[in-house]
Amino acid sequence: MKIYLQMNVHGSSQTTNPLHIQWNPPWNPNWLSASNVLDCFTNTLNPFYDPNCLNEQVRIQRLSSEILSRVHGVEYILLHAAEPLFVIRKQYRQPNQNVTPLEDYYIIGGTVYQAPDLSSVFNSRLQSAISNVRSAFEEAKSYYRFNTSEGYYFQYKNEPTVEKGDDKRVSVFQKYRMDMLLNELSEKFPPALSLEESNENAQDGKATSNKKATQAPAETVQSDKKPKPCCACPETRKARDECIVEKGPDSCKELIEAHRHCRLSIVKSELTNLDISIKQLIRFIRYFEGSNSDLERLCRNCRDEIFSMERLLNDYKKMMMLNKVTDSDAEEFRFVTTYRIELENNLQSLREAIIVASQNADNYERALLFSTCNEDKNVEILRKRRINEKKRNVSQARQLQSSLTSLLKKMNDTVHESELTLNKLAASSTALRDATYEMHGMSSLIHTSGKLLKKYKRRQFSDRFIIFICFGIFLLSAAYIVQIRLWK
Repeated sequence: MKIYLQMNVHGSSQTTNPLHIQWNPPWNPNWLSASNVLDCFTNTLNPFYDPNCLNEQVRIQRLSSEILSRVHGVEYILLHAAEPLFVIRKQYRQPNQNVTPLEDYYIIGGTVYQAPDLSSVFNSRLQSAISNVRSAFEEAKSYYRFNTSEGYYFQYKNEPTVEKGDDKRVSVFQKYRMDMLLNELSEKFPPALSLEESNENAQDGKATSNKKATQAPAETVQSDKKPKPCCACPETRKARDECIVEKGPDSCKELIEAHRHCRLSIVKSELTNLDISIKQLIRFIRYFEGSNSDLERLCRNCRDEIFSMERLLNDYKKMMMLNKVTDSDAEEFRFVTTYRIELENNLQSLREAIIVASQNADNYERALLFSTCNEDKNVEILRKRRINEKKRNVSQARQLQSSLTSLLKKMNDTVHESELTLNKLAASSTALRDATYEMHGMSSLIHTSGKLLKKYKRRQFSDRFIIFICFGIFLLSAAYIVQIRLWK
């Protein structure tokens, strides 16, 4: 058993960040499962475990785990299990049966970690970004030079450029290890075959009569899903395009408006048909009596219809905004508002219908399991159905994992590009700031030179005036001397 800590020591005080702690229990990681992972976590040596919680009291007093729902205090529950990943939540159960989440922990590879909160993630990302920006400014400042003859300039280090090779994301060992793990998982959870699903549907059709009633509305809904397109829209579009090419858009306003109104009418009819089909599906789901797999299929179809209706509403609103303002706009906006309210009502009705239908499906499977006639056959049908549901969940988890991996790669590339852009912006801002300082210096120099020139002009005028006065005095003195000598 190992506990790794990273501490910041300031004098005699020690502060430990729980995000820097990891606990390795003495259990073998291969033994962990959804049934015993909570027992492994509720260990008094676990630094994340509170010995005063309700789980510890129940374990010490040897009480039933059902008593946890009737008391209040801190408890630990298994939130999510997907081997080898387990998520455990620490929550506070209040007397009014309300639950407040406190912390989340995850176990992967047999090691326990605390899940970071949103503020810690933002703080870490902001600190890394600020550190990168500060280092970029400091590096740009180190290249900054000034010379009286050349002015401001940048002098970079004359270092030989080294070409960096491609970063290896995985090693050869990691690659083959991952292939081996994927092969083991594929053998343990093989993909569901379409043949097994068809055989299951056939057996369910022979066993129950509700299957036919389930397939009939679904087929009618799928057949009514795509309305017939309006025959006028292709003609108006063709006439509009020909008119625009020949005469220009200003001369074809009537054809453009006709095509837009035709498209609006098509979307109106599609919205009406979708709303009717959604209400029929919700009504059928509310009174459905069958298996959970059939109920999931119906709910999936109904959600697809609702999403299609929402997308059509958005398209209709965009097309309506493109039209000119007329007297019928109030009616069009009222139409959009009405169907938006209908969409919200359909969502609420679907939630209520799913709750009722899930109870009916559980009662149906329970009755089928405990029925006296054809007991072995019913049990085999339920067992195969649950196996197929488990396989379907595994395939969905794999697709989700692949999509998350691709999303992480895209995020990594985006962060790298943003870092390069930030460096370029920092260099550009530094160059602009230096150019601004240089322009300020030049403007002050020009202003000083202008003052000197004005002062020189004033001094030249005063010098000339003094010379003129002196010359006049000289002439007067010479005339006076000549006059005195002549009169004598």
